[in-house]
Amino acid sequence: MRLIRRLFFLLLLVIVVGPVVLILVAIEDSPGVSVMKTLDTGGATRARDLAVRTISTLFTPAETASISASKRELNELMALMARGLGPVKGGVEVTEEGLKAVVTLHLPHNPLGDYINLRFGFEPSPTGLDLAPVALGRIEIPGAAVVEALRLGFDLVLGGAQGTAVVGSIRAVTFEFDRMTVALVPVPDLKESLQGVADRLAEVRDQVALLGDPAVVRAYYAKLMELDQNRQGAGALSLAEYVGPVFALARSRSAGGDPAAENQAAVLALAIYHGDRRFERLIGPVRTEEMKANEPRRRHVMLRDRQDLTLHFIISAGLEIVASSGVNLAIGEFKELLDAAGGGSGFSFSDLAADRTGARFAQVARDGGGGARRLQEVLAGAAEEDLFFPAIAGLPDGLTDAAFQSRFGGIDGAEYKKLVDEIDRRIAQRAAYRDG
Repeated sequence: MRLIRRLFFLLLLVIVVGPVVLILVAIEDSPGVSVMKTLDTGGATRARDLAVRTISTLFTPAETASISASKRELNELMALMARGLGPVKGGVEVTEEGLKAVVTLHLPHNPLGDYINLRFGFEPSPTGLDLAPVALGRIEIPGAAVVEALRLGFDLVLGGAQGTAVVGSIRAVTFEFDRMTVALVPVPDLKESLQGVADRLAEVRDQVALLGDPAVVRAYYAKLMELDQNRQGAGALSLAEYVGPVFALARSRSAGGDPAAENQAAVLALAIYHGDRRFERLIGPVRTEEMKANEPRRRHVMLRDRQDLTLHFIISAGLEIVASSGVNLAIGEFKELLDAAGGGSGFSFSDLAADRTGARFAQVARDGGGGARRLQEVLAGAAEEDLFFPAIAGLPDGLTDAAFQSRFGGIDGAEYKKLVDEIDRRIAQRAAYRDG
């Protein structure tokens, strides 16, 4: 019995003290990265192209293939990812001796230290993946141990020995000047394994219902269908003509319950109906077969007489439900940067305003501190656009890369931030977002 008590005490000590010690050793007083690359329109395009190129290579059958990226491309990709992760910065250095990367998380100020730094790298290898020692603060782990952990992790997630196959598919890693090239062979049945992961995640999604009960979302989707049927033959309509009745239903359904939960279901139904039906994959089975047979009138639903603003607004609201605000706003900025590049429609501050308004709309809709109920009262019934969507007069649209950089100095420029502040001021003036 005494031995059992000692073992129990030791286990409790490891569980309680272990994480505390880990945190103390991982936290540092200075950042590994204090300034990172600014993402411009060209950088956004290169980051997208690198991601597309990598995915295409991984899923294209071939005896051998390679993925190559320059130091600039890798830093631009890291800048894009960090833009959506709030207090995270990162940087990559590539030489002929290998790749060194640092990712820094800026913590809220505390007496232990303000930063957690992750350092890792790749070394040249003609026979596979050679990972340099990985350091988390003052904790250093041998690269071979990390590779083995990755292999086991992929085996667990993908099933079978797919993790072993993924790690083994890397045949060589070479460096020339500031460019890294990974030579690999295709992984058999990778698509099927990933589909299996997606199926298992769908099962978990349905069991956990992180985004609420699909049946509740279905009730709002049915309401939207009813509204469409009552407007057969009508021309262009404002999204407000759907928002008002939907939030009237939310107010009624939550009279003795949780307004935030009902509002969330309403926003998700709007995101599927007037945005993108792929939101349903994140929620669970919302539409019945009969519902799937009826196409929404998306092309005729406007905000400020523009259908693209409806899409920006409602998709951004849906994304805010399933992701953090920072990630969502970064997506909006990234899309506009791509549009400013060659072949796009140009950087649009009106689109960006719709993105930011959609995010704010969803935030207030889920505010259990009073915002959710207040939003219902403002919007229920015959809602008007001015109640929840800002004026876009005077916002520049269709800016080319050169014009955007010259006039606003990129997304980190003072003039850009000044205009974004103006957009946020316009949003805050709407009755839906005012306190009291």
